[in-house]
Amino acid sequence: MNTHTPGPWRVRLGELGGYYIQAPNGGPVTPDSDYHSVAECEANACLIAAAPELLEACRMACLVMAKGNGLSYADRREAHEAVIAAIRKVEGAA
Repeated sequence: MNTHTPGPWRVRLGELGGYYIQAPNGGPVTPDSDYHSVAECEANACLIAAAPELLEACRMACLVMAKGNGLSYADRREAHEAVIAAIRKVEGAA
């Protein structure tokens, strides 16, 4: 799997309204951008598509870290599996 456009990415308001994601080079981070290779655009699309799962996995991981051993093994394992699944989706393996 190719790598996504390096960050930091910024959310910007477009000239005609709406929002877009701007890469450090000033170009947009989109699946069909002229600023990036086809492979990099595919990696960006995978990362963007995985964002909801990544956020949920991060929330679960934070809960595990905060509660430590106060959570059951099943809860800790569920959080771990959510993180792994989100990473695989980013990498295009899901």
